[in-house]
Amino acid sequence: MKTTLRIIYLAILLSAMTNQACRKIIPTDIETKDKKIVMNGLISPSGIEVRASLSLGLNDISNAIEYINDAEMVLYKNDEALAVMVRNKFDDKGLYYVPYFTPEIGVEYTVKIEKSPYQSISASSYIPETVKIDTITYFKETVAEIGYTFLVYSFYLTIDDPKETENYYFIADTSVVYDYYYDTYLEKDTMVQTQQAIYLQSTDPVFEGETEYAEYLLFSDETFNGQKRSLKVSIDEWAFSGDTIDMKFYLYSITKEYYLFLKSRALQLQQDEISRLLGATPVQIFSNVENGFGYFGGQNYSTKSIELDGMENNSKYKNIAKRKE
Repeated sequence: MKTTLRIIYLAILLSAMTNQACRKIIPTDIETKDKKIVMNGLISPSGIEVRASLSLGLNDISNAIEYINDAEMVLYKNDEALAVMVRNKFDDKGLYYVPYFTPEIGVEYTVKIEKSPYQSISASSYIPETVKIDTITYFKETVAEIGYTFLVYSFYLTIDDPKETENYYFIADTSVVYDYYYDTYLEKDTMVQTQQAIYLQSTDPVFEGETEYAEYLLFSDETFNGQKRSLKVSIDEWAFSGDTIDMKFYLYSITKEYYLFLKSRALQLQQDEISRLLGATPVQIFSNVENGFGYFGGQNYSTKSIELDGMENNSKYKNIAKRKE
């Protein structure tokens, strides 16, 4: 038995040595061939911004992003060259734009990027029409956790979804905070208004991706196309500033390609390291970029605000409310 094992061992060792001896090193330019240009861009009524970078190569050890600050980038409108995009000189992370440019809603725009020795890339998108938030209502409910209780503000936003097209959205928000101070130079009270984003959460099944303490809530009209829909979003009381009086909600209308990119990216983030180690199927990030990676999407938005109550005993609230009148 020992003799047999010894023979097997020698056979394996000889095979390994033979394979090693027959190995031939062939020089290649894999450092550039396996990399592609990445485009991350948005177009909206306020303009266009596109960030250019390189994907990670097969031999890259670091996860550091390599931005392209010397790309040739051209914007097209309906397949006709419209403008050469210029790099933002105040940004060293490959950010390009078109100065003094106001895009048209519903018109297709294409961005093409070239950077030697990599393959040129392109992507197209447009700005969708806005959809308004019809109404906002809210109520407060007490939530009990182990050892303590807290208030949760539940907001209901009603929208009237257009039936002519498929529509894709996300909801974001800002709290409008009013404060005041005594200006010694002017010798009078001065009111200051600031805005800050607040994380959202929801148990409404219409939302996709991250729904707990999220920067935005993503959804489509697949289940309510052409109908009115009330959307529930919640905010914990502790998230508010003590002087918050108004909440402003943003309903973003986005293109299908941008929606698919955000949805796939959220799914990738939700796939934790343990599931990867156990052999879970990797999530493929959606891209509408030809010959490259990333996205070029369009967005538009409408807003609606609601005033919060429950601060009547706050001395600052009384003064601020008086100044708002």
